[in-house]
Amino acid sequence: MPNITGTIQEYVLTVTATDSQIYAGATITSGAAASTKIDGFLTADGETGTYHVTIAQTIASPTAMVLQNPATPSSPYISNARFRQDFPAFKDPEKYQDSTLSMYLTLAGNVLPANVWADYWTLGQELFAAHFLLIDELDAERVERGQNTNAGPISSKSLGGASVSFSADAMETNAGHWNTTSFGRRFIRFARMAGAGGWQLGGDAGAIQIQPGGLAAGFFIV
Repeated sequence: MPNITGTIQEYVLTVTATDSQIYAGATITSGAAASTKIDGFLTADGETGTYHVTIAQTIASPTAMVLQNPATPSSPYISNARFRQDFPAFKDPEKYQDSTLSMYLTLAGNVLPANVWADYWTLGQELFAAHFLLIDELDAERVERGQNTNAGPISSKSLGGASVSFSADAMETNAGHWNTTSFGRRFIRFARMAGAGGWQLGGDAGAIQIQPGGLAAGFFIV
């Protein structure tokens, strides 16, 4: 049960002191609006720094707060700032909002087993988030143009000032929607390399099933 000192401005909690690790999903039980939860890492990595919270409020003066971490702690351990540094194409927080980025990084941290991904875990989470951020952007553009959001892999796209196009030769076999972006294809390649222990992402017939040796038997749609 971390005891922290911090301030809150709108949806941003700034922690200046903490006596233990902070996890995504922690509830602030004292010192802030009732039922306020931490749902994303902005510049923090579980210690001091900034976090995204679920309820907008203003606590201008440094205030003592008590957190209740989730019963089964999970955390992406990747701040939005770290992600934007590693993937500068997504550096614009107006275009790629912190709340959406935090959601995808937290989801990735929850569904990608650290013990299987090992040295690839951080990269896997970042590629996972980048893929879905770009899918969201492409879908928004298609809706704006009145096009079908179920269109296939992109053949060309301008991102971060660079124009990119992808050949069908670059597609990953049986990769489903992951082939829609270069980030998704890279994610699948690393998923296959990381799969030596055997694991499954998702519970239905469309789940990613990584078998010993890094072979994939199927893929899922989130």
